[in-house]
Amino acid sequence: MLDEIYWYGIGWAKLKGSLVKTAVAHGSDFLNQLAAYEDPDKAARSFLEKYRQEIQKLSRQFKHNNMWSIALGLLFDDDRFVKGVLRDLKALSGEKLKRDGSKLEAEQAFGRFVTYYLLDSIQALDPKAAYQHKKWRRIRKLSKEIEREGFPFGPGERCADEHISQVLDRIQMDFPDDHNLPKTFEGIKKYFYRYCDDCGYPSAQEVGWLMSDTGYAPDATECVDHLYRREPELAEAVMVKCGYVLPNTGSMTAENYREENKLSLGEFRKRIKQALEKLRECVLRAIFVKNRNVLNFEDYAKAIARENGDRHDR
Repeated sequence: MLDEIYWYGIGWAKLKGSLVKTAVAHGSDFLNQLAAYEDPDKAARSFLEKYRQEIQKLSRQFKHNNMWSIALGLLFDDDRFVKGVLRDLKALSGEKLKRDGSKLEAEQAFGRFVTYYLLDSIQALDPKAAYQHKKWRRIRKLSKEIEREGFPFGPGERCADEHISQVLDRIQMDFPDDHNLPKTFEGIKKYFYRYCDDCGYPSAQEVGWLMSDTGYAPDATECVDHLYRREPELAEAVMVKCGYVLPNTGSMTAENYREENKLSLGEFRKRIKQALEKLRECVLRAIFVKNRNVLNFEDYAKAIARENGDRHDR
């Protein structure tokens, strides 16, 4: 029971991400069958059985990691899976359009479909966990509304204290008497770090594994751009320090920049320190998100196995 409490709560992001990744990695034949208008009922049942077999294989392979045995317990309802496939057949066949008129990729639709199938499974097995997920979906909706009102979030920005404070302000303003939503900063933060894919990760060690497995190297350009849009004074300080040309004023020495902006040396160094902390977090998360999208499942499973092995050694 304690295992279910962990994986349906704090460990949910990793459990869900691993299961969705596995499904997508092994789902190309299934999606091709749907696109070719083959019997969707038969194709769905065949895929779900192969999916379970893959999870069973991983459960035997990584015996010290109980995530896979817990995961297997969520794949119990064939009829619900088939019903969902028939309902979402257009999207899973690659024939559905987004609101902007662009095509919704079948693989993306399938990942979303598997996510909701897993959530429905949890609801059947653990109503309390389902209630927590229901709260998170409301919080996530508010988060996305706030994002649409400003700039698109960069890597990790959805998890920043500033954004969590914005969500808290929105709840206090729009839903002051709604007792189904958390009313404290820590209460909201707990949901982000429990359920949001971009939060709670990564450890520097895990990032190192992912970079080693994929050969992906960090690129800070996007992070600098996001920092410049949101906190230009921090971005400018670190750009000057590193010798970059500023967008509006061109090349400038640190001394000239401090003089023009009436900054003491201490204030200038403080800005640089704050900027580097934000950029470091952004780059680490960018590496994790990028690698999470390109890693095949076996690589990710190896990383999880190494992480658990290290924990047992300590």
